[in-house]
Amino acid sequence: MKKHFAWLFLVLACRALTTSAQPAKMALLAVRVTESPKIDASLSEPAWAQAPIATDFVQLRPHNGQPSPQKTEVRFLYDDKAIYVGARIFDTAPDSIIRQLGIRDDFGVADYFGVYFDPYNDGQVAYGFFISCTGVQLDMRATIDGNEDASWDAVWKSEVAWVDSGWVAEYAIPYSALRFPGKEEQLWGLNIFRSVRRLNMNTSWSFIDMQVYGWLNQAGELHGIRDIKPPLRLSFTPYLSAYLENNSGEAGWGRTFKGGMDLKYGLSESFTLDMMLIPDFGQVQSDDQQLNLSPFELYFSERRPFFMEGAELFNKAGLFYSRRIGGIPRGHDSMEDSLRVNEEV
Repeated sequence: MKKHFAWLFLVLACRALTTSAQPAKMALLAVRVTESPKIDASLSEPAWAQAPIATDFVQLRPHNGQPSPQKTEVRFLYDDKAIYVGARIFDTAPDSIIRQLGIRDDFGVADYFGVYFDPYNDGQVAYGFFISCTGVQLDMRATIDGNEDASWDAVWKSEVAWVDSGWVAEYAIPYSALRFPGKEEQLWGLNIFRSVRRLNMNTSWSFIDMQVYGWLNQAGELHGIRDIKPPLRLSFTPYLSAYLENNSGEAGWGRTFKGGMDLKYGLSESFTLDMMLIPDFGQVQSDDQQLNLSPFELYFSERRPFFMEGAELFNKAGLFYSRRIGGIPRGHDSMEDSLRVNEEV
């Protein structure tokens, strides 16, 4: 009996030591406002001055864990409609900042700033909202295994401005772009990132140890968000397409008209109904032609949006893949048996 108590005490002591050895998470407070700030990258509203500041960024690369030589200050506000991000991005050499324009979801080599929200604070899924120093938006969804899906798009508003000390970023993220629990008080996972391209340096607010697996699990926390309700998640995306074809050997032109709709409806916090009425994938990029003379199957990248959304749920252990071309020929086993018999003879 004494031995059992001794073992129990040893286990509890080891757990206590393990718990105490874990570093405390970074924490920041978001401030509620009654009037939505104007998204103009000026941060002139008095509420911005009252919000706590996230600063003291740490290098992710090239010197993991070292303090960032460039100062960054970030604040968060919220109301019943959206959460607001205001950042002052200082630079010791503002005339050397790389400013490159690009299309949406493509920064090129420009400096950028962004935040990741993990509304359930479980390290499973996070939503990233980034903006370059030239105002290009990039949004993505990240999962626990480190995959980042840049094809995920949300509707949000942002603005940047250049100042003598660097640049300023301000944006509003409506709650319709996020999925969060219906609780009175929210506790979101949070991390903030900045990239200085000329220095090849990436920094984060909550330190990410490159020796530890995963980075969502190393995020900080955003406190103070209360009394917000998840909005109705309902969206319609209609389409109309027309085709004009002329086939050799046939007189005249053929005309075809198609129409349909993509519908998404949030049934609950965990389930979303995704439907397509008369889908048309004519605008999806075609597969490159490949000549396969080997006995192995071909795997083509999935480009149809309907099948790409939430695909990370089916990619575990390679259980499902919608674009696998080819397979084991029929009679393969019997052919092997006959060859084996002939060899023995």
